[in-house]
Amino acid sequence: MAQTELFELYSPAVKRYLLASLGNRESADEVFQEFALRIVRGDFRNADFEKGRFRNMLKTSLYRLMVDFHRRKQKQRKLGTADQIDFIAAEEDADSGCDAFTLAWRQTMLDQAWRRLEQLQIESSKPYYTILRARVDHPEMTTKQLHEHLHESQPIAIPAEGSFRVYLHRARRRFAKLLTEQVAISIEEPTPDNIEAELIDLGLHVFCRP
Repeated sequence: MAQTELFELYSPAVKRYLLASLGNRESADEVFQEFALRIVRGDFRNADFEKGRFRNMLKTSLYRLMVDFHRRKQKQRKLGTADQIDFIAAEEDADSGCDAFTLAWRQTMLDQAWRRLEQLQIESSKPYYTILRARVDHPEMTTKQLHEHLHESQPIAIPAEGSFRVYLHRARRRFAKLLTEQVAISIEEPTPDNIEAELIDLGLHVFCRP
């Protein structure tokens, strides 16, 4: 994978992870710039993109960048200890299977699939994004209530009640397809088995059930 593609693919997850870990946008931006420099420098050119391995390597690299960042700040302030980085290490439970970076990467895949569904709606003039987004945001509503809510609140044309369930079903299928395609882009060998394994590893397979 080219370094430019690598940067574009992982940047949203890296930014989200750094901000969640450091709790400060200025600090997160500073560490992100160091990450970007390493990408440009080619530090990951020989990375192994087999399922999960690159994410683990990237997470380790980001953790070390955050450690170095805190040590620099502590040295500047003459604090002399690394106690302030303990909260970062506490997030990284190797046995949890759902560490902070994996969660950030999972959310990035979902965000990109949602953006593509929204773009599909713009291109097709069919309200797939609006309907599915409303279903996710209002799980407490019945299909009838959801249809009424959208009919009253949305400026775009909403299908008649009789067709609404069909559109909702199609929207789910299209979102699953877009999510699967997005995950396929992120792995080196996107075979059906590898894609399925990655979806399961990220906890995204639940969005792709028939």
